Amino acid sequence: KLAELTLSNTSTKTANITAETKDYAKSSEELKALITGLGGHISNSSASENASYNSNGKPEKNAKYTIKVPSEHFDSFLTSLSTIFNVTNLTTSTEDVSESYFTLQARISTLQAKREGLVSMLQNVDVNTDFSTWQKINSELTEIDTQLTIYNNQLQALENRVAYSTVTLSVREVIEYTENEEKSYGQEVSDAFKNSFKSVVEFFKGFFLFVIAVFPFALIWGAFVLIIILIVRFSIKKKKAKNNKANNENEK
Repeated sequence: KLAELTLSNTSTKTANITAETKDYAKSSEELKALITGLGGHISNSSASENASYNSNGKPEKNAKYTIKVPSEHFDSFLTSLSTIFNVTNLTTSTEDVSESYFTLQARISTLQAKREGLVSMLQNVDVNTDFSTWQKINSELTEIDTQLTIYNNQLQALENRVAYSTVTLSVREVIEYTENEEKSYGQEVSDAFKNSFKSVVEFFKGFFLFVIAVFPFALIWGAFVLIIILIVRFSIKKKKAKNNKANNENEK
């Protein structure tokens, strides 16, 4: 029982995992066998097939499991999953529930002591001569029993959380696995250079397409501007010649 737990084992463990498989049916059977072998169980599951199809012409399959495994097998279960699936993301968390545990224990102990006192008082009350006192004590005992039931249920739920870890597993069937290996510093530098070069290429590609798109309009606009310039220059030149001719006539 939870009352036997100590501060060293009043922690709950949870994990959220995203994984891939190339053989949905085979992996599902291996997962169930692993869970059963460790003394765990699947508390909830759902599976679906997307409307889209993969390159093999098969519907894309997805599944989500909520798994309960004995806490002592939590780490080994996570390790074994990597032999069945390609794990792409894994997060774990631990919660210390010792405070909740001792709070519930204290409340239960207090109520039990109060109940024992009321039972002792009730034994000394004659229902025939003091019915109101007897009724009041019984009413208080009923309230205490209700609270004790609630606290004991919470204690049992806490015990189950400590005894069984919760793993949420999301699985997707794929053709090729996603690469998730850790990259070296050199690889990261190389990837950064490649991405930068790719960005430059994409920029000039976009710029070239832009130039092609606006070239006809630029050509028309350029011709129009050129004509305007020629007209203005011709007008200025003509006006200048006229002024020179007038000046020459005045000098004569």
